[in-house]
Amino acid sequence: MKATVHYYAILRDKRGVDSETFETSASTPSELWEEMDSTRPFGVDRANFAVAVDDAFASWDDPLRDGCQVVFLPPVSGG
Repeated sequence: MKATVHYYAILRDKRGVDSETFETSASTPSELWEEMDSTRPFGVDRANFAVAVDDAFASWDDPLRDGCQVVFLPPVSGG
């Protein structure tokens, strides 16, 4: 299955790109994060992030489909 991951803020800085497309065996955003983090560690705690799949907020355990767009959303601060 292919999944495109879009990066913002700290993850974009760590990866050095806005997005990447992966061939993956992951079936959930949680599995995708773990797979990616094991090969090229993010160096951040996933617990601080939300996830969106195909332009909608999602659970870390929601199913992924071939060709999906995934965004790991960093915490937001500001005033």
